[in-house]
Amino acid sequence: MTVEVGNHDLPYFNPVERFLDPYRRFRTIESLVEREIFVSDAGPGLAIVPLKTTARAQWRLNWSKGCVGRAALQHTLDALDALPSGTRALVACHHPLVEAGTRGKALTRGGSRALAELAKRNVMAVLSGHVHDAFDLVRQTPNGPVRMIGAGTLSHRVRSTPPSFNELTILPHGVVVKVRNLERLPTEAMLVDDVPDDATPPVHADDPVASAAATNAIS
Repeated sequence: MTVEVGNHDLPYFNPVERFLDPYRRFRTIESLVEREIFVSDAGPGLAIVPLKTTARAQWRLNWSKGCVGRAALQHTLDALDALPSGTRALVACHHPLVEAGTRGKALTRGGSRALAELAKRNVMAVLSGHVHDAFDLVRQTPNGPVRMIGAGTLSHRVRSTPPSFNELTILPHGVVVKVRNLERLPTEAMLVDDVPDDATPPVHADDPVASAAATNAIS
């Protein structure tokens, strides 16, 4: 299992902890449930490599938006470069790295640079959540295309699609995405055509607590 820190996982009402040790509680969760994921059967192997897209503070009012720092990106690139030759890799993060139609005002700062670097490593796909809608898109970078797969959320606090999670099947030729949902809608109906520009879902009266959880089940 791998868990990736999201914007709701950082302290909100404790500014001292947020600035001095924002990931303390999350590290505890990781120590209990997270294990390095590297699967190698008869093939070249598959690895899931994390990329941190949260920040304790940013030079903008909305700190819930994504930010890929240079140190965080380098940590991920080093992990990818250290994989055995021929290993297929998925990169897992919370925020989508780029959004459609934002023209230079992307919600995730540093996301375009990160996506271009991941294209050099021939990453199979970048897995993310945050926007509460499922998507399966290919984005072009100066170094080639990168596939972006976004999971919905199991919360009722949704944007435009019912609660869902992704089931990913890894095949020799790539990744097959199936969006599981209680409405029994087909995957094609659940996938949005573009990553939403506004990553803030509406709050429903029956769900006052924010939940940015996104789930990908991999088989």
